Amino acid sequence: MGVSAEDFNNDGYVDIVVTTFSGNDFVLLNEGGTGFRRFNLPEVRKPSSTRGHNVMALDYNRNGKVDLIFSQGFRKAFTGGYRLMRNNLAIGPNSHYLLVRVGNEPSRAITSINAIVTVHIGTQRLTRRVGGRGAQSGSQSYIDTVHFGLGSTAVVTKVTVKWTTGFMVARTNVRADRVIRFGVGL
Repeated sequence: MGVSAEDFNNDGYVDIVVTTFSGNDFVLLNEGGTGFRRFNLPEVRKPSSTRGHNVMALDYNRNGKVDLIFSQGFRKAFTGGYRLMRNNLAIGPNSHYLLVRVGNEPSRAITSINAIVTVHIGTQRLTRRVGGRGAQSGSQSYIDTVHFGLGSTAVVTKVTVKWTTGFMVARTNVRADRVIRFGVGL
């Protein structure tokens, strides 16, 4: 069984995806902080002897929609492949996003693993850690891009990146619906 959290419909609220050994995987779409609506996922793991093991949410093609990668295990041996499920949800005009890609720290060439990215929208702050998602953050997966669902916000007040050494950079008045880059080596 696996769990991953991300904003799948860019409404500004974090949603949850759950995989199960029975194959009845589902997403809990956040209803604006008032509760969740269950959305069943189509069967993506074949053959039927395949069991759900883990899931990672990431925007693999950087189009602003968070996709899912499922790992697989078999009933008698926990080995298997991976399956990609592209996000085909209809996303409305008030569903903006921002992708922040973080490279090495400019002054010391420290990698971006565990750097903190903060998006400021007025007085609200959204924070993500670079390097992995949920349980995967300690695995061998390394993701240099973090996704922020922004809802109706078309311009972000400020974006900051703080590397593990304490070095920090910021940009202000950042337009939504695009990829921005910080650091070197990208």
